[in-house]
Amino acid sequence: GGEDRFVQLMNQKAREIGASQTNFVNVTGLDAEKHLSTAYDLAVIARYAMQNGTFAGIVATDKWTISWAGHEDREIENLNPLLKDNAFITGVKTGYTEKAGWCLAASGTKDGKNLISIILESENQDLRGEDALAVLNYGFNNFERKKIIDQEVATFVFQTSDGTAPVKVAPQGDLWVLLPKDKKVTVTARYMLMQDISDPLSRGEKIGEISL
Repeated sequence: GGEDRFVQLMNQKAREIGASQTNFVNVTGLDAEKHLSTAYDLAVIARYAMQNGTFAGIVATDKWTISWAGHEDREIENLNPLLKDNAFITGVKTGYTEKAGWCLAASGTKDGKNLISIILESENQDLRGEDALAVLNYGFNNFERKKIIDQEVATFVFQTSDGTAPVKVAPQGDLWVLLPKDKKVTVTARYMLMQDISDPLSRGEKIGEISL
């Protein structure tokens, strides 16, 4: 238990999800020696956190009233400046420290696209909101979702190493990515199967990877 153990778990989780340039030394996020992160890592962390339905619901809420037994109700307000006037905004979190300046991790959903923008060291509260909104709108206006792997098309049959009946395999699902609208992108898929695959195989069992 204790803060030190919790910080250790925070750093462990950061590594697990790909935030490799992040190092926590406290649980508050306040300035401290060797306490650091990057815009990319904060986007990775925000994306991971938004997969939690409870978290996503909280950061998308503008105001909330807390009832206390024997006390007056207390209303708390989300400080994210983008929530009030932009219906597509879904979160996430404001921040400020003397070293980091005015910061904002913002997320939005439009036309089936979920985007995140990270603003660090902004000059003031207004600019961080304006910049975050501009980044999100740039993404919505200039990128589109494109299917690069179709589960049905990518399905194939192979023979196990012990020579039993052929096995039908396929990706877990279709793969969609965000790509620039005005650019043609050629994507090459490489299928890599594990060695010595033999029966019995279970439905959903991983037998290889597709790299792009």
